[in-house]
Amino acid sequence: MTKHLKRKRYNNRKKFFIVFSVIFLLFVMSTMYAAFQTNLNLNAKGNIVEKNRVIKSWLSSSNEDFHTDFYRENVISITFLDTNKVPDNAVESWDVSETQDGGVYAYVIQSISETGKYDLFIGANRGVVANKNSSYLFQKFKNVISIEFNNNFDTSNVTTMYAMFNQCSSLKYLNVSSFDTSNVNNMSIMFMGCNSLTELDLSSFNTSNVVSMSAMFSGWSDSGNHETKLKILNLTGFNTGKVTTMHDMFVYNNNLITIKGIESFDTSSVTIMDNMFASCAGLVELNLCSFDTKKVTHMAGIFKNMKNISKIFVGPNWTTGNAATNNMWDGSKISTVTAGQC
Repeated sequence: MTKHLKRKRYNNRKKFFIVFSVIFLLFVMSTMYAAFQTNLNLNAKGNIVEKNRVIKSWLSSSNEDFHTDFYRENVISITFLDTNKVPDNAVESWDVSETQDGGVYAYVIQSISETGKYDLFIGANRGVVANKNSSYLFQKFKNVISIEFNNNFDTSNVTTMYAMFNQCSSLKYLNVSSFDTSNVNNMSIMFMGCNSLTELDLSSFNTSNVVSMSAMFSGWSDSGNHETKLKILNLTGFNTGKVTTMHDMFVYNNNLITIKGIESFDTSSVTIMDNMFASCAGLVELNLCSFDTKKVTHMAGIFKNMKNISKIFVGPNWTTGNAATNNMWDGSKISTVTAGQC
């Protein structure tokens, strides 16, 4: 065999080895990337693999674990953690995982700041995954002042947040910017009775699948005191194209002066607007230029008791032709809308 032939065979083998190595390396890298992406998606979307991280759901009548009347009355702060370990100084603890295998634990410790009150902690390894049904989660925790989610509450699988913070009347500040609400279809009475909030920013909310927003921000309180402190409500970016009911949405917010984003609401699917802005005495002007009310059948009391309103601007799709409008302007400073100036 000549030197030339040997060299040629050697070069061919070398090329084959290089090509094979490159193909193998690409295969390994693609496999690792696919595994990484799968794991990333599972962790990012409710962690389907680790079902024990999912917190249980509650009914409005629930009276167990930290949802007893005693703790609803005496818990003053709530904090979400990325561990399910219960410290030695816990007064009481509960397995609140949906699978009841200890994946999510809640416990209370005595408050340092206020005698006879408690701080509530809820945790799971790598954080808590919210139940698809997150209704009533903190309903009637009327003395809770603060709730800290700390990016340890994954809401990406939630479909209903009905009454989630209902009647949290002492809550002074709430940061829900980490919430993924892309799958939520019900936000009715979500913040009703949160009458100590002065500002609420929901500009990060994805509401594209929400159907009901009835009494979402209502100032109605089961204590009978409807006095609210909310002044600024940021709803910029709200997609309301699928919403069918907005009755009592802002009712009783007597100190509300700004609703950011209301001028872009798509109300083309809405049928019920009864008392939507009733008793919002702090509003001076209201821009409803984007409102399409052709499908609305109920407008009773929509502008009732708006004592300081001077102008309500509406666009070409505003009509009351198909709606019941009884008591529409009772107690209001004006009795008509301003058309054609949008």
